[in-house]
Formats: sequence, structure tokens, C-alpha cells
Amino acid sequence: MKLRIGQSLESQRQLFINYGERTEINNHAVFYGKSGMGKSYAINLISRQCVELGYACVILDYSQSYNLCDDADGKIHVIDVDDYQIGAFRVKNINGNRENPYKYASRVSSILQKMFKFGEVQKEFAFEVAQRACEQGKNLTLMKLAKADQVREKSEQLKIYRKIINWAKAPCFAENRKFIRWKEIISSEATYIIKFSCTYSESEKIFLSELILLDLLAYCEERGPIDNLDDIAARKESFILCLDEVQRLSFSKQMPLRRLLTEGRKFGANIWASTQSVELCNKDMQILLGQAEVIFEFHPDDRALLKYKKEKDERRMMLKKLGRGQCMITARYVRNDGKVTRKASLYAKIQ
Repeated sequence: MKLRIGQSLESQRQLFINYGERTEINNHAVFYGKSGMGKSYAINLISRQCVELGYACVILDYSQSYNLCDDADGKIHVIDVDDYQIGAFRVKNINGNRENPYKYASRVSSILQKMFKFGEVQKEFAFEVAQRACEQGKNLTLMKLAKADQVREKSEQLKIYRKIINWAKAPCFAENRKFIRWKEIISSEATYIIKFSCTYSESEKIFLSELILLDLLAYCEERGPIDNLDDIAARKESFILCLDEVQRLSFSKQMPLRRLLTEGRKFGANIWASTQSVELCNKDMQILLGQAEVIFEFHPDDRALLKYKKEKDERRMMLKKLGRGQCMITARYVRNDGKVTRKASLYAKIQ
């Protein structure tokens, strides 16, 4: 897929990158750089081209970096989290089949333990309630779990109610809400921005984002791998997932971001991650992000500049001179004759 990215700072020629080849290890893209240097603008510009070429784009906007500017074709849609029920606890998959009660209870209790820092006794109780709900063909909800804790003996010892009651009242966990329809979104050839109301704190937005990613990962697993499809069909089943300030999300083995990065190709998930500095990410995440098909490096922040100075990195002075909207792009480029180059790093002005 040929994408226009802007103008070369050296030759003044238009630059086109080659993106989305199925021969690549992954189709992820990474955007590094100081705040305000054009990362979000570049993502908006390039993702629009991908949408025009048949991809869906999902922007998880927990950092409030995106808006509805320039939506002349009506292909940008906003999803308010409070208008839907987050589906991490649903008992039926996309095919309408009920999950095995033991597997369901294990999955749900593990999520709750991670999110609410449950102890082992609390996790065991959540497992029992979740298994019983699944056997009855009902989704577990936080309100059901809170009420079950209230009527249980030694409830004061468990203290689950105190931990979850405020979340149990949140609109995005209400039973009467519909779930996010991932199938419709991914096949839409449009951009969907998932937004959070200002009533949520920064940490609460991350909490909800993790649950949304778990729900999306579950959809991808239930749908199955798409490697057996031809390129056109695969594009219809693939999507771009934009994650700003990616270092704020958990990268542990139990959480969805690691699997979406390591197995994204199988799921048709193309992660576009941005962060002010690679130094903000843990070592494992740094390695995976460094393997992205395309890397955009804007003017670095002070942490990155200090690292480059210590390592005597030759890029430091050139990157330091970059202005707003200028970056170094490491990718494979499409020449005027249509041939694709080897991976190279060129300096460009985003168009």
C-alpha cells in the first residue's frame, strides 16, 4: 500500500512509504517525539489515507489528543464510552455461543484481580460468582458482584463491595447498554474515536481503556486468524488501532497490549503507538516498538536527547534541529518507477 507522507527535507521531492506488506514481521507504526511536534497530526493524515484504501481506524482517545476536524466525508465517528457496556464480562462470544463456565470464571476473576488488586480470597469469591452467573447464561456485572458480597458472611473481610461499588454504578457497566459492535467497526472503512467524558480521572480512563482492549482482543480471538485470506479480503478484516502515550498502558503478560503487539499480524491488528520518548517504556516494550514496520522520530524530548548524547548517537544533532511537523522516517519507500526500496531513514516534512 502506497502512502503519501510529505516532502523530503533533503531533495524536496514527495515521499511515499510502502505500508501493509504481508511479508513484513508486523505492520505496526511508532511515533516518537516531544509533545506538540506533530505526532497526532501525522497519525490523522496517514490514517485517513488508510481508511480511503479500505482499512478501519480505531482511536482509543484516553489522552484526549484527537478531534473531529476536517470531517468533510463523514467518515469520522465518535463513540462515547458511557453510551455502551464494556463487554469484558460477557458470557457469549460473537457467534452467540456461551463460554465454558470454568474458563469464563477464570478469565473474569483474573481481570478483576488485576484491575482492582484483589487478594486471593477476593479472587476466589469473584470466581464463584462469575461461574454461577455463566452457568445461568447471564453476564457477570460489577453490580451483581457487589450485591453478592453484601449478602455474604464475612463481607467486611472481603471488602470487594468497597473496591467496586463506584465502578458498578458507572454507565459503561450498566446491563441495559448495548456492547461495542467490533464487527461493524472493523468492516466500516471509517475512523472511530472512542472518547471518555471529563468526569473520569486520567487513571480511570486507562482502567477503562484496558478493559476495552481486552474486549477487542476477545473479538479478534473469536473471529480467528486472517492469514488464510487473500490481500483484499484481509484488508477488510484488518484495522488500525491508534494508542497515544502508549507507555501509560500495561505491558504485562496478562494484559492485551502485549498480545496485540506480538500477535497483531495474526489478528489483523496494526498498532500505531506514539510516545514522547522511548525511555518512558519498559525494556520489553522498547524492543517490540523498535521492530515496527515504520518509525517516525520527531524532535526528541530531553530524556531522549540525553540518551543520544551518552551513546554518541550521530542522529542527535539532526533530530535536535527538527521543527514542528518535521521528522525522520525509517521505512521502505516507493520510488517514482513504482519499485520499493530497502528500509532507510529519511528526513521529511509531514505534508
